[in-house]
Amino acid sequence: MSFTGRKKELSFLEESFNRDGSFLSVLYGRKGVGKTALCKKFAQGRVSCFLFARECSDVRQRRYFAEDLSMEENESGLWSYSDIFEYAFRKNSSDGKLLLVIDEFQHIIKDSSSFMDELTSFLGKHDCMAILISSSISYVENSFVSKTGRNALSVDRFLKVGELGFLDCVKYFDGRTTEECIEIYSILGGVPAYWECFDKTLPPAENIKKNILSKNSFLFTEGREMVASELRELTVYGTVLSCMAAGECKLNDIHLQTGYSRAKISVYLKTLIEMELVEKVYPFDAADNTAARKGLYRIKVPFLRFYYRVICGHYSDLSLLSVSDFYKKIASGLIIDICMKGLKEVCKEYLSIMGDNGALPIKPVRSGEWQGKNGNIDVILEDDAGRIVIAFVSVKEETDLKEYTSFLKTAGSSGLKPVRMYIFSAGHFSDDLKVMEKEDDSIKLVRIEEL
Repeated sequence: MSFTGRKKELSFLEESFNRDGSFLSVLYGRKGVGKTALCKKFAQGRVSCFLFARECSDVRQRRYFAEDLSMEENESGLWSYSDIFEYAFRKNSSDGKLLLVIDEFQHIIKDSSSFMDELTSFLGKHDCMAILISSSISYVENSFVSKTGRNALSVDRFLKVGELGFLDCVKYFDGRTTEECIEIYSILGGVPAYWECFDKTLPPAENIKKNILSKNSFLFTEGREMVASELRELTVYGTVLSCMAAGECKLNDIHLQTGYSRAKISVYLKTLIEMELVEKVYPFDAADNTAARKGLYRIKVPFLRFYYRVICGHYSDLSLLSVSDFYKKIASGLIIDICMKGLKEVCKEYLSIMGDNGALPIKPVRSGEWQGKNGNIDVILEDDAGRIVIAFVSVKEETDLKEYTSFLKTAGSSGLKPVRMYIFSAGHFSDDLKVMEKEDDSIKLVRIEEL
């Protein structure tokens, strides 16, 4: 995997490595976001040892590690983790501080009662920085401490690696238009492993047909594997996700569509939220929420949303039609709605960067959105003084005064009194709206080409 972005994460690792003595960090995030690539980048020019855990028994795990390090057979044919760590250190210690990286470490802990004891003991004796990597967010955040007990206290830092931002996507797909990058980002999200599946020389439509919708492509089954890799009852989870992908975002609506009890659905939604595959949308705290839609759920991961909306939701059509016909007759229309959701995230990132650079009338410390019964506010930013900036996203060919009046009405329903309103448009703005912007500093118009 090629390396993109991650300046803050590299800075943290650099600072940690330069400390005196040993340092233990747990680095975790969803599969494909670039955790291992980050560690490989950081390891360049350093004495390092990488061990990749498998899903196997503890005895077999230790044998794999010994083979990876080319350790000589001992009399018993068994090595302890202490033996393995000591061997790695002796092999490299003359060249400076050792960077020890253990990938997917949760596979070890699930079957070993001694791994963390032996690792912490080793670190107490040697000049070494150890990084434990995991692709299971739920395990690290909900099970690691209870599983490892007092040894969890030896972890100096938990570093969560999220998806890359839209600007990283633009840099990666250099030469593509803003609109094309938004389409790619709306479908693949900020996962560099998915980006690498796309051919940079092909437009998004051809990439989608070739590298997602074709049944021999890696991404064709990736949406299912994202869920199946950690969950057993795929039928139930798949049903709930399919409903949300189709627009059923309230608990009662999912109940009516599935026939599952509300209590059962709540349990499964809780698990999906812990895995960060689904999120619950809450009304913005500072708003008047009498006109808000409450208790809304939605799929958080862009590619998972695409998979259940396009592939799983229309699998019969995809099986009967050619890929080109399926894209033309079905997928292309669905992608427009998917891109609308992606565009909102891009606009939110744009405003966040502006806030960091002091280009907004406020210094944002909180962000959110407002889902109204008769309209939504796509982005809300608030500073410590309670001052608000809001943003709306329009996908109409022309955004005019009528559309602007509708936005004002929605803002009024929320009870928010923004110091500035941003309107992002996928099309163009009417002349009278442009004149209004010049006369009123509280209104800012942004076309997506400027993002």
